[in-house]
Amino acid sequence: MDQTEYRFLDSGNGRILERFGDIVLDRMCSTALWAPLKEKAIWTQADAIYNSKSGWSFTHKPFSHWTIKAAGAKVWLRLEKNGQIGLFPEHILYIPKIVSFISRIRQNGEVPTLLNLFGYTGICSVAGALAGASVLHLDLSRRALTWANKNFEINQVNERVKIIRDDALKFLQRKARHGASYDLIVADPPLFSRTPKGSWKVNQVIHDLLKLCIKLLNPHGGLFILTTHSPELDGETLRNITADFVSTEAIIEAGPLRLKESDSERLLHRGYFVSLDTTPIT
Repeated sequence: MDQTEYRFLDSGNGRILERFGDIVLDRMCSTALWAPLKEKAIWTQADAIYNSKSGWSFTHKPFSHWTIKAAGAKVWLRLEKNGQIGLFPEHILYIPKIVSFISRIRQNGEVPTLLNLFGYTGICSVAGALAGASVLHLDLSRRALTWANKNFEINQVNERVKIIRDDALKFLQRKARHGASYDLIVADPPLFSRTPKGSWKVNQVIHDLLKLCIKLLNPHGGLFILTTHSPELDGETLRNITADFVSTEAIIEAGPLRLKESDSERLLHRGYFVSLDTTPIT
C-alpha cells in the first residue's frame, strides 16, 4: 500500500492490531481465530482499544479524530461507537487499478467519469478526483456524506466531486432509462440497506445491481469494481453472475479481499471482489 500510513501489525484471539498514521488501534475481529504472533508488549502499545460492550478505552490521553494519508489522499478518521473509523483498509487494495484506468483515459486528453456507489466516507472518490476524474459520489446516509465532504475539502477536490444522496438502485434505474454512461463504476453495497421505500439484502439485489452497473458502463470501454462482505457472494459467485451480463471479450477478475500482516505471511479475509474491464483489446 504505497503512499499509505497504514500497517496491519498483528491479529489473533478475535482481535486485530493496526497502525493508522501515528495511532495504533486494538479492535475486535471475528475472523482472527488464531493466536497472535507478536508479544503482548506490542499489543499494549495500542492508543485505543475497542470492545462492543464497553466501547472505546484509551491507554493515554483520550482522542476522537485524526488524519492520515491513504492511497495518496488525506483521510479524516474518527472513532465511532460501532468500532469503525471511516476507513476500510481493504478498499485501498484496488485503488491503484482505478487510478491506472483513469490515467489511461487522461492520456487521450479526456476527463473520465467515476460513479462511486455506497461511497461511504469517500476514499475512492478522493483518489479518483486526485487522479483527474470527474466524480459522482453517492450514498444514502447523511452522516456518511457529511464525512465524505470533509475528506473532499481537506484534499481540495470539491470542484471535481458531485455529492448525491439517493438510493443506489433507484439512481441506477433512472440513469439506465436516460441512457447515461460512466467510464468507471465502483460499488461497495452493505449487507443490508433500509431505504425510504423499504429495505433489501445484498443477496436479493445483487443480480439487478450488477446488471445495471454493467449496462451503465461506457460502451466504448469501462471499468467496474464491486466489493462485498456477504459470505454467500464469494469470488466465483460474483464472477459467474457478472459473466451473465457481458461478452466474452471482457476481462473479469474475482476473488477474496485479504490483508497481509506487515511482518508475516498471514492473510486476513476481509470480503470478496469482482472487477470487470470492458476496454477493447487491441
